[in-house]
Amino acid sequence: EEFPDEERAVTALEDLFERLGRWRELETSLRERLGQADHPDQRTDVRLRLARLSEVQLGRPELALEQLRELLADAPNHAAAAAEFERLLRAAGSHEELASWLEQRAVAARASGDSGDKARAEQVLRALSELYEQQLGDPQRAIVANLQRYEFAPELPVVKELVRLYEVTGELARVAEFMEIQIGLEPPHQGLAAAHALADLAATRLRDPELVQRALLAARKISPRDPQTIAKLRQH
Repeated sequence: EEFPDEERAVTALEDLFERLGRWRELETSLRERLGQADHPDQRTDVRLRLARLSEVQLGRPELALEQLRELLADAPNHAAAAAEFERLLRAAGSHEELASWLEQRAVAARASGDSGDKARAEQVLRALSELYEQQLGDPQRAIVANLQRYEFAPELPVVKELVRLYEVTGELARVAEFMEIQIGLEPPHQGLAAAHALADLAATRLRDPELVQRALLAARKISPRDPQTIAKLRQH
């Protein structure tokens, strides 16, 4: 354990190493201080500094990731460390590890009753969805992430994302299910367009006359005098 005067002297020496660009000596000092640190906050500060040193000055991002893994194991909600960890994993192309870590964060946030954690969960699940689809080429996992987002907040952006993803996977019945939800969430003009699109989907690809009728009735409810809706209702 370091005494206050000794700690100040070590910190001053480390600052000197940094000013002089003596990176190896700075690394050695930080690692020694990490081994002597008793308090979690002290370890967090040293690990964060070691991570930045490893990446920027030593050109060893893999060592930075090691420090950040340990830091986040002790302090999983450390925002700066989390952002750096995610950035470095993306840069390294470690998409599966990133997905696993984000999944753990989402589970922890969803288990909390705190509104801030719910917002964090929604943000993490959105990042997971993009990662699954764009980097891992797995739209089914992206759908699962968005269904979890929908449980939190059944709002228009996630509904439209589910419509798009189910279209990608060819699950047309699910496309139709979420398009019906979308109609009720859109502003009137866009809702009318969505209702017509659903009617076309039901008629040409699903061959579902009941759904066609339901979609057109939804369109008429939005705009009773819309000529396109009136014409299609006469056809069906």
